[in-house]
Amino acid sequence: DDQQQQQQQQQQQGNQEQQRDSKIEITNENPNQPSSDQQQEHQSEKQQQGSYQSLPPDDGNIEKLVRAHEKYSLWLDVDEQLPFQQGPQIPFFWHIHKSGGSSMKHIMTCLGRTQTRRMSDPNCSDQDDTLKICDLEFGSVVNVDASNPKGIERAVEKNLVDQTNFDRLVVTTSRVYEALPILTNSHRGRFFAVFRDPIERAVSKFYYTKVATWEKNYKPQVQNMTLMEYASSPYCYNDWITRRLVHKMQGHLTNEDFMVAKEVLRQKCLVLFTDNMMDAGERLVKYFGWPMPEESKDCIHKFAVEEPINTNPHPQLEPNTPEYEAIARRNSYDVALYKYAKELYNQQT
Repeated sequence: DDQQQQQQQQQQQGNQEQQRDSKIEITNENPNQPSSDQQQEHQSEKQQQGSYQSLPPDDGNIEKLVRAHEKYSLWLDVDEQLPFQQGPQIPFFWHIHKSGGSSMKHIMTCLGRTQTRRMSDPNCSDQDDTLKICDLEFGSVVNVDASNPKGIERAVEKNLVDQTNFDRLVVTTSRVYEALPILTNSHRGRFFAVFRDPIERAVSKFYYTKVATWEKNYKPQVQNMTLMEYASSPYCYNDWITRRLVHKMQGHLTNEDFMVAKEVLRQKCLVLFTDNMMDAGERLVKYFGWPMPEESKDCIHKFAVEEPINTNPHPQLEPNTPEYEAIARRNSYDVALYKYAKELYNQQT
């Protein structure tokens, strides 16, 4: 009888503990958890603006490194704080050379955006003491050269992103990492870029460099080179995209560098592609919630399809040729990063 009474007491005590644990679990519910109605409303908003669920991180330590990084944190996550709000959030366009960047700039002009731009006009110079909006034939710009170290320094000193009258501002730069100090913790960036197959991009650069005497980075040394000579020269891209993302333009890249570059794209970047610039424009409009009247659609179609900007027709390079393989070896990380960006693109519907 004593043993049976002891078992009953133990069972009763177990039931009491279970009830207490249940109460603790209920008590510890997050008080900030939105109601079911709020959740449904938020879900409806996200559906209207698109789904930006990303792929899972490849490496948890790299994910933490990028999240804790003083500069990368100046970009919002690609799915963070949507819908977009101009002012606290600054559109930040990475202009990757020979990847539809000039067309994308014109597309943003079609959408009424005011972009940073190198200017030498006496009435609107990027050397002026003050920052101002300049109305040009193809749209409005801010007199800031965000692709030049001195221009970036000037933008920081003059608090570009704090200018309340620049209500349609887009920071445009090829120096994606170096330009991050333009942003602030109260005016964070929303990062986007247009990508192109790295081999196609390198070949395009080769033929463009032969004729683009007007460019400030024109290299006459390339004039008489063959493509094979170019592929082995310092003038050919060497994982340029990966290097820019991790701020390592010289020296040997490591697998960790590559993993950081992947994680930056995964967390931070709205990825677009040159092989469908019309879709790139439409995704941009959807992501930022920018108005697109009928005339803007026609304008985007012009620069995305009919008359893309700064193109240079040239022979195509076939895969499995010695030149193709030589360029691929110099850009192995960029090739892998491009494939990963395609996966991200399919997630960012």
